[in-house]
Formats: sequence, C-alpha cells, structure tokens
Amino acid sequence: MNMKLRCFGLTLLMLMAFIATFFFAKNPISYRKVYGFVLLPDAKLIRWIARSHLSLVTDIYWLKAINVAGGIQSPAEARELFAYGNFIADLDPKLLQNYWLTGLNLPFQTSKGWENAELASQMYERGLLQFPNNTKLLIYYASNELFYRQNQMKAAELLMRLAKNKDAPPYAGMLASRVLAQNKSFDVALDFMSFMHEAATDDIERELLEKRMKEIHLEQILTVLDSSADEFQNRYGRFPKTPEELVTMGVISSLPEEPFGEKFHMGEDGKVYSTSMTSRLKMFSGDKE
Repeated sequence: MNMKLRCFGLTLLMLMAFIATFFFAKNPISYRKVYGFVLLPDAKLIRWIARSHLSLVTDIYWLKAINVAGGIQSPAEARELFAYGNFIADLDPKLLQNYWLTGLNLPFQTSKGWENAELASQMYERGLLQFPNNTKLLIYYASNELFYRQNQMKAAELLMRLAKNKDAPPYAGMLASRVLAQNKSFDVALDFMSFMHEAATDDIERELLEKRMKEIHLEQILTVLDSSADEFQNRYGRFPKTPEELVTMGVISSLPEEPFGEKFHMGEDGKVYSTSMTSRLKMFSGDKE
C-alpha cells in the first residue's frame, strides 16, 4: 500500500511539473517547432521534485527515448529524440548509452542530404564532456563527421585522439591515416563501419550499423552502375531504359545483387537508383549532383 501511495505521489508531482513547465516556460511552443511535437518539463524542476526517485524518473524517459528511436520516420521525429536525449542528459549526465543512442539515430537522409547530423555532433560533444576518452563515443562521432557532415579533418582528429588512448583499438591510427589519404573511398567507409560493428555490444546498435553498411555498399554498387550507364550513353547516344539493358547490350556481364533485396531502376537524370531508398546516399563532398 505504501509503495502504491509513493508511486501515486511521484506521478502527481511529475504531472504538476509538466503543468508548471507549460504555463510558466517562456515559450514552450517554439521549443516544439524546433524539436518536433514534444513538450518536456524543466529538468531542474524534476531533479528537485523527484530527487529521491531520480533514477526511476530517468529510466522512464530513457525507455521513452528508446521507443522514439525505434520509430523514427522523418527528420522532425529524429529531432524529438534529440530533445529527449538532452533532457535525459540533464537528469543523468553519466548515462553513457544516451549519448550514442541519440547520436546514432539522429542523421536522417532526405533528398537534401543528411539532416540532423550537426545535432548528432552536438550530442557526441556533450557525451565527451562526461566521458573524454570513451572509445565508442569517439568512433561514432568520427563516423558522423566523415559520412554525414563530410568533415574528413575532424573525423581524422577524433580518430587520432582515440589512437592516443591506452586501450585504443590497434586499428584506430591506421584508420585515421586512411581517412586523410583517401577521404572519398568506399573501402574506407566500409572498413570504418565494420570496425564499429565489431566493437558493438548492443543488438540495437548492431542492427543500425548493419543498415548503414548496406546503405554504403548500395551506393558503391550504384556508383559503378552509373559509370556503366555513362559508357552506354557514349556507345549508343542515349541512357539505358532499364538497368537490365546494360546487360543485354553487353556493357556489363550481369547486375549485382541489391543489398536490401530490392530492385534497381533508371532515373530521368541517367543515374541508377534502388527501390529501397528514396534518394541517393550523399557520403562524400565531391559527389556530383
């Protein structure tokens, strides 16, 4: 009975905090416009009201963040996760998983490229303030800079910082050198993702990394097919009507397998696309439009 009363009291206090936040915050609606349709209470208020049950309150919001991460379908929904991630960091700055889960799930591909990558960097930076030499944060931050923000110098800097750690993976320094020397190489990108996948300790983490690896491999295949389509155009004065025509007209011997099990098709711009993605992956700053 006492436990039920305590839980009821905690729930009531949190509800009061929500109401106070909504009515007394300077502009809660502007917060919703930036980070999606999410309204969170003031973290300082929650830390004071629920100070004897703070770990429980943090766990509740952490579970909510995991649910949000698993259902992201748009850049705005990803920004909701950013709001939860920062709120959780305010409640418990030492929750390491919060930083990498939020950072990994923020980048969202649209026709404009990768959105929210800058927010992911902000989350990794915040994590590194609490865990300055954490291997996982440094690797994920470097991958975000390399793949989504096309900042090879920053990625290499983070990898070199990792390489100086006593428990650094032996491959870190070599990877930093390859990033600097071959910053537009698919092989480097796949090596990087494989490196992170091997170090992953969480099923959610592994699943997301496997998806990213398939996306990179798909773009590698599409880039090769683009070159074949250009060769076709040089030979016959037009682009192929279908990717299969590259085979029937003798430009390539066979079509490669689509990593997601989907179909290839030709775009009006003469490039090859896949039904598994709405737009082409923009990994490197030198990609042609």
